Amino acid sequence: MSKPPKTSKDAKKLSVSLSPEVELALQAIESLRRRKQAHRNTRNEIIEDAIWMLLVEGEKIPREKIEAIIPPKPEHPKKLNVTTIRKKRDKVDS
Repeated sequence: MSKPPKTSKDAKKLSVSLSPEVELALQAIESLRRRKQAHRNTRNEIIEDAIWMLLVEGEKIPREKIEAIIPPKPEHPKKLNVTTIRKKRDKVDS
């Protein structure tokens, strides 16, 4: 049985530089969550949780307000009408 994906399919990759102190703090949180057998224990999920906590508790911006800004996902992507054109082969004289 495969594991469910940890991030959404529309997530974008982002490169972040962390100081050694922040890296150590992230490792500590990761370790604590694994010991507690928490479901959200990967680095990506810890950072996501921290960003939401900062927005909701620190900046007093409700999660629903942020989610309302994001355009809705299309239910079914448009199917492209693509035709493959084969190259004509040169006839070889034998």
